[in-house]
Order: sequence, then C-alpha cells, then structure tokens
Amino acid sequence: PDFRRDDESRDDKNSDKPDALFFGSHPYIVCHIGAGAPIKEWPLHKWELLIQDLIQHNHVVVLTGAGNREEKQIKQLHLQSTQCINLCNRLTWHEFSALIQQAQVIISSDSVAGHLAAAYDVASITIGHGMNNPHHWKPLSEKNTVLTSPTSCAPCYRRNGCPDMNCLNKIDVSEILSLVTALTCKH
Repeated sequence: PDFRRDDESRDDKNSDKPDALFFGSHPYIVCHIGAGAPIKEWPLHKWELLIQDLIQHNHVVVLTGAGNREEKQIKQLHLQSTQCINLCNRLTWHEFSALIQQAQVIISSDSVAGHLAAAYDVASITIGHGMNNPHHWKPLSEKNTVLTSPTSCAPCYRRNGCPDMNCLNKIDVSEILSLVTALTCKH
C-alpha cells in the first residue's frame, strides 16, 4: 500500500511537508533515534555510521522523532543524501503510524516506534539497554529483535542507568546491519 498523507485531516493545509512523504511502493527503513530519555539512547555517532551504511547499501532511510531535542540530534548527524529523509516533527500521529505500518524495517531506541511496529507486525530492531529486563517491556512481536550488549550488571533496574551504559553503548553498528540484511532479504 502507498503511504499518502490525508490532506483532509491535516491542521495546516499549507504545510511545508516534502513530496517525499509519497513513497509509493518503494521500500524504506525508519530510524527513530529518540527514546524520550537520553540515558536510553544509542550514541549519535553510531546512528550516523549506521545510516551511512544503510544508504551505501541502497536503502532509503526515513528519520523520525519529535521535539526540539530530537530535531537537533538529527541535524547533528550531517546526513546529506536524497536517500535520507528527515521527517522529525513533521508528521501527525496518523502519518507516523502509516509510515511505520508500511516500512520494510523499523530501527529504534526503546520507544513507541518499536511497539507500533509490533502492533502492525512490521520487522523491527530495538536498540535496547540493560536498565530493565527486555522480556518485561519488549515489543510483543516475533518480528522484533531487542539488541543489548551483554554485561554482568544487566538488568540493573537502575532508573538512571550507570555512567558507562555499556549494555547500550557497546552495541556495534555491524550487529544491526547484519539483522537489517537478514530482514530485507526476506522481502
């Protein structure tokens, strides 16, 4: 199915949303880098490497997020490619939901994006952390993989994590790329 914005439901009929919202049947990967809490977020430099590698492998990457902090983070990624589309702060909930529903793969931090992908039965990779037991909160789908880096202290159940956050920060870009390759070859 095509992703098309519903002009009748938009609050701002003169929005500056790009025509890139009309993906048609072209497959794309959504990267949702924010988690609402910075301690749960994978380092920006790793997101940048991941997205650059996805683009080099001819994937179209759509960046999503909400709020000033996530918008600033995405701008810091310095991604200049026609295969990378920044839709942070540019989608209604219904547009975001449709975008997730029609994506080939969702890559996200511990956030709503992974749970929404699970609800739509879309393949997803959650870049997790060891602050909680992933079996207690993971998106409920056989098509979801939660990645954490094994540490002796996880799960720690510490609300604010720890200074090192090795459970999150040691996740390697290559692990995610391998999963994406496996997931996109199935389509």
